[in-house]
Amino acid sequence: FIEACRDKLAFGRGLIIALPHQGNWELIAYRVTRAGPATALYRPPRMQALDDLVREGRQRSGIDVVPIDRQGLKRLHGALRDGEIVGILPDQVPKAAGSAGVIAPFFGRPALTMTLVNRLARRHQTPVIFCAAVAEPGSRRHRFHYFDGEAAIADSDPAVAAAALNRGIERCARAHPAHYQWTYRRFLIPDDPASDPYA
Repeated sequence: FIEACRDKLAFGRGLIIALPHQGNWELIAYRVTRAGPATALYRPPRMQALDDLVREGRQRSGIDVVPIDRQGLKRLHGALRDGEIVGILPDQVPKAAGSAGVIAPFFGRPALTMTLVNRLARRHQTPVIFCAAVAEPGSRRHRFHYFDGEAAIADSDPAVAAAALNRGIERCARAHPAHYQWTYRRFLIPDDPASDPYA
C-alpha cells in the first residue's frame, strides 16, 4: 500500500485516499503518513469540549486533520497543489443537494453523494485510491485492501463522477460486507424526507 501511494505521488499531482466507512479507517493514517505528508477532513464533535481530544488522537499518526469548513477545504487544495496526500471518507452524506452533493446510484438506489472528491480530483488531476483496513478473523491484525479509483471520478459531469465514486465504495462493501458500516444512512436524502427508507 505504501509503495502504491508513493508511485502515485511521483507524478506530482498529489493523491486522494478514499476511505469508506469500513473497517478501521483511522488505522490507515499510520500507513499513509509513511508515504508522505497527509491531510484529512474531520467533522468536529457536537460537544466542543471533545474537539481537542478528537484532533489530538487523530494527529498521533502524523496526519494533519482539518475541519469540514472553508478553511479546511483550502488546506486540502493546498496539500494537493504541494503534491501531498489527502484523506476523505467518500460516503459522508452532504447536508443538501447542490454544489456539495448530487444524487447518484448506490447499490441500485438513489443516494446523495458528495462532489468534493470529484472537484479535487478534477481541479488538480489527482489520482484516487480506495482503501480499507479490514480485521482478519480471530486476530487483532488488519489487512489493507486497496485499488485505483475510476478515472471517471474526475469527470466534468458531477453526476457521472458521483456514480463512479459510489461504484468504488460498492466495490469495497461487496468485498467485505460484514465490515461495512451499514448503519451509516447513505440512502437518506435530506431534501426529500418522503423518500426516507429509514422512517
